[in-house]
Amino acid sequence: MTRNLPMSFAFLMCCSSLLAAQEPSSEAPPLSLNSFVSTHLIYVPPVPGAPFSAEVQVKSQRMLQDGSVETLHTMNSIARDSRGRTHGENRSVMPESSQGDPPLVEVSIFDPETHLRTHYEVRTKVANQSVSRDPHGGPDASNSPALKVEDLGVKDIEGLDARGTRRTFTISAAASGTGAPLEVVDEYWYSEDLHLNLLVSHRDPRLGVRTFTVTHLNREEPPESLFEVPVGYTMLDSTSSASLAK
Repeated sequence: MTRNLPMSFAFLMCCSSLLAAQEPSSEAPPLSLNSFVSTHLIYVPPVPGAPFSAEVQVKSQRMLQDGSVETLHTMNSIARDSRGRTHGENRSVMPESSQGDPPLVEVSIFDPETHLRTHYEVRTKVANQSVSRDPHGGPDASNSPALKVEDLGVKDIEGLDARGTRRTFTISAAASGTGAPLEVVDEYWYSEDLHLNLLVSHRDPRLGVRTFTVTHLNREEPPESLFEVPVGYTMLDSTSSASLAK
């Protein structure tokens, strides 16, 4: 796994954003203005009364200097129970030719009733619990003149109506680092019923294309075990009254 880290660092950072749980919102998450992949592409808001479990298929493609295309993939399980508690995974990134499920790296659980976020790592068998108000991530570019927003209409995804939004952000030649202006394009297909993006794509000429697709959607109550730390983990308590400060 260590030898793949330089090749996949930006992709791993993007995958880790799948673990984030955010406050309910009826809009697609904000477009990040930095040169990396925008964060919280598939996020699970802690909405009570809308339980589900699903998998997120993640795929990354980029052009290498020799003209070949590098394709990486992984999958992560996400879930939310009727209380609004969320569960998200981060698994290792694997080459396209690899078989089997990617190894589980870490899991994050968020409880909106207590504001407790629990994070545990499989390798170290260490769990950490902290208090979080779960703020929104990423700067909002809604009023930027460089941003073009398009309504893509509605289509069926996993049996749900999803409304598509395309956000095209034009980066100037001076800021792109390439000597020419370029466009970074994000598409979000959002289910109002589930309060969730069911399909997201991110296209950046400097980084390639990354897609996040929700599959195997189950609207039943997920197992209680998804919101508990497995037996055998050492728990570190990072909670404090200061953590609730705004």
